[in-house]
Amino acid sequence: MNMRKLKPFTLPAAALFLLAMTALPAAPQQQAENEQAAAADTHQRATNTRPDSRYIHNLFKQIAVETAQLDRNAEELEGYQRSLAEWESHAVQLNLIREHVNEAGKLEQKLRAAREAGSAWQQDAIDRVYPLLKELADNLESTISFLNAHQDRLMSNAYRDLVRQNAEMSHNLHKTIEESLDYAKNKGELEALNREVGRQ
Repeated sequence: MNMRKLKPFTLPAAALFLLAMTALPAAPQQQAENEQAAAADTHQRATNTRPDSRYIHNLFKQIAVETAQLDRNAEELEGYQRSLAEWESHAVQLNLIREHVNEAGKLEQKLRAAREAGSAWQQDAIDRVYPLLKELADNLESTISFLNAHQDRLMSNAYRDLVRQNAEMSHNLHKTIEESLDYAKNKGELEALNREVGRQ
């Protein structure tokens, strides 16, 4: 019986080109992306080992003073609705709140400017402050605008909601700042204890 000879297995030129391409090193764009990822990883490791910034810590202490007063003022304003205070009293309290929000905003800008000098947890804490402060500032402006336009509607649901939200947002902002300071305090005490144990 005659056996046919098998032809050698050959690939089309296009397939050979594709195989050759897979064997080549990564394209310049892919190589650049890999280098960027490696640089980001190196930066992250450096940030994780960076010590806490004393300057940032002091800024947190300063902003805590402003947000504590802000929290009290917002709570007092909420109480005005139960005491049926005149609109002028509301206006005075809202101006006090705005002053503390503005001062907190200046300190928050300094925090963001110093962010890269902070440790990893300090950077995370800084990132949490801005959204809370921005939300509060926007709600406060809405409250002031409402009072200016509707001084005879202090007991309306719309105004009540704005005042309540101011109080809640002020409290959440101050709580966030306090939690950061508490974390720094506990972290410092633990590090001091570890150093003491290490000397023994």
